Amino acid sequence: MAGLTATGFEAKSLQDILDEIAALERSLISPTINTSTDSVVGQMNGIVASKLRELWEGLDAVYQSMFADSATGRALTLRAALTGTVRRAATASTVTATVNVDPGTYAAGTLIASVFGSPTSRFVNSEAVVNSGGSAANVDAVFEAEETGPVRANAATLTVIAQAVSGWNSVTNADDATLGEEEESDAALRARREDELRAIGSTTVDAIRADLLRDIAQVESVNILENDTSTTDGNGVPGHSIECIVYGPASPTADDNQAVAEQIFASKAAGIGTYGSTTRTVVDEMGTSHSVSFTRPSTLRAYAWVTVVVDPDTYAGDTAVKEAISAVADDLGAGDVLRWTRAIGAPYGVAGVLAVTAYGQNTTGTPSGSQTDITPTIRQLVSLATVDITVTVV
Repeated sequence: MAGLTATGFEAKSLQDILDEIAALERSLISPTINTSTDSVVGQMNGIVASKLRELWEGLDAVYQSMFADSATGRALTLRAALTGTVRRAATASTVTATVNVDPGTYAAGTLIASVFGSPTSRFVNSEAVVNSGGSAANVDAVFEAEETGPVRANAATLTVIAQAVSGWNSVTNADDATLGEEEESDAALRARREDELRAIGSTTVDAIRADLLRDIAQVESVNILENDTSTTDGNGVPGHSIECIVYGPASPTADDNQAVAEQIFASKAAGIGTYGSTTRTVVDEMGTSHSVSFTRPSTLRAYAWVTVVVDPDTYAGDTAVKEAISAVADDLGAGDVLRWTRAIGAPYGVAGVLAVTAYGQNTTGTPSGSQTDITPTIRQLVSLATVDITVTVV
């Protein structure tokens, strides 16, 4: 039976609707009325039935939107928000660039640069650039992509002044941009909602991690070391303490660090100490000050060398190979190992790459064919920038 039943909602099929209309016509008009598909009545029935079917499909969509497992898009956003999980908005790529400017102040949003060879990849200064000296000088500034999502600006490619500004002489970037992200997908939102629901009302390390990832903007990864003994453990964490190792954003501000400290204090159990290289003061509701510590992971710089066999007619280029390998490291959190077995396979996703005949990686920068994993400490984050990847084509 169609409609809301004991097993859920069932929409009427188009054929069932057509059969019901025809039965009513035979009952109310004439038992011999012609309702075949090539008759006028039959064609009218088909038009009406198709519109009624659309109504049933709409009712089914409304019913499915009531549940997180079947809701999609805006309906899922609203459903998740009811339990405190907010869909993560798209973010913009950011990069620290060096600009050469004459003396003066250049307001945020006035310096627009683009990536060489990609004029649509535009970045704008997100903070004022100030040269307080008496002559032209290099000044470092944070630039943000005009569009959200993973807009790339590999090292030494943000070099084009897209919009001339008097006194602005040049721009370049020493490192790759930190890539932005698209709006959180439905699948990722569902998974995160489940994790956060399981952590609600808890002060376990999983709950603290979930709180930091949910409530603090741009936090990308969280590792938590817990020492439930009375003595300092092998990681240097004091007894009855936790150390939250928090990555994101790439260049945290004082406000970012304060927000992390306040969330840790709100999430941890009373009487449990905190440990780490960054310390902030948090004031509780009674006006009492507390020192809260956590750690921002340091960067472990990696280098890679790869030799590829390509089809010259379809090869996407060395930059595409570098970006594919670099993306493997982009997915790592603090303490995660850069596996050479994952990195060596990345070029196969690049158009025109036929084979990878050699691959090596290390942290020394000396060319090597060593196929070894790069293992950071729990407080380090592996960084493999495109500028540190060498591609040889044979």
